[in-house]
Amino acid sequence: MSSKVKRIKSKYIFPKIKFLYIAIFIFYFFCLTIFFLTNGSFEYFLKQHLEFIFLPLLIPFFFSFLGVYSFSFENKNGLVEINNQCMLFGDFNNGFRNHLIIPIKNISGFSLTSSFFGLRKTLAIKFQGNSKKYKKGFNISLLSKDETKNLFDHLTNNTTNNKYA
Repeated sequence: MSSKVKRIKSKYIFPKIKFLYIAIFIFYFFCLTIFFLTNGSFEYFLKQHLEFIFLPLLIPFFFSFLGVYSFSFENKNGLVEINNQCMLFGDFNNGFRNHLIIPIKNISGFSLTSSFFGLRKTLAIKFQGNSKKYKKGFNISLLSKDETKNLFDHLTNNTTNNKYA
């Protein structure tokens, strides 16, 4: 067994999207504050242009189709730990979280599927445990191209069946 630790995280795009959600929240908080605390031209402007006020809501609606998932992969001495959690609903519902800890030699294959015109990417990992074959999917939409390439290179070099689609 090697003592190398290999970590791959969605660290480039995920924080930017988190910042975007916080900025949208602050924008709406500011608009509601103006709306309820003033009686002047700002309130009149907000009432006349409600369609522009609701325009930033398209961003979270678009990201809801993609799924804003943080992803982390860690290979520590041949033991792989993969975590995947939705930014908004992952803390409240187990259906929006995936967690897997297995020896890397038990991974028999992996595949990448994309949907929504290539915007949503799902990594399906096939593995064996207790004399059965299992398959578990992880959303890797927010991994950058370099992070995705590093993940596939690492999986290809270290698994028993090196095939991916």
